[in-house]
Amino acid sequence: MRNRSAKNQGIVDKNVQKLIGGFPDYVQSFNRNPPFAQGQRDIHRKAIQARRRFTSVAAALESDEYLLLVREVLVAWRAEYLSAKLAGEADFIHSLRQASGLIERCEPSRLGDTALDAKRTADLLWEIDPGTARTGSQESEDHGRH
Repeated sequence: MRNRSAKNQGIVDKNVQKLIGGFPDYVQSFNRNPPFAQGQRDIHRKAIQARRRFTSVAAALESDEYLLLVREVLVAWRAEYLSAKLAGEADFIHSLRQASGLIERCEPSRLGDTALDAKRTADLLWEIDPGTARTGSQESEDHGRH
């Protein structure tokens, strides 16, 4: 990947700030015309409500029931078809708990927070790597077949 020029980086930074500043409008638009099917929205809302019952990310990560609900959200969003096959339930739970330090570092972040450091947050999320909860990409599975 090539480095962005200072001019391009300035444009990107400006666009990120516009995105953050307009977040409430984007949420309203999303609510008026959601891109997900009703079942996908229902399971996502269920997961959000479940997360709110925990006092911290660390507490949520201790709940098998909650982590399986997170996995169910990914299945509903068809994450397996987008990049890789999700790990089985036990491995999924184990991998998220293994990444708990990184996940807990995201705890103070809130979508819609105008003070959110979007680049730092994105970099942190990429460190977590959803691959920690996957068995591997379809491509690597295909290469393993004869």
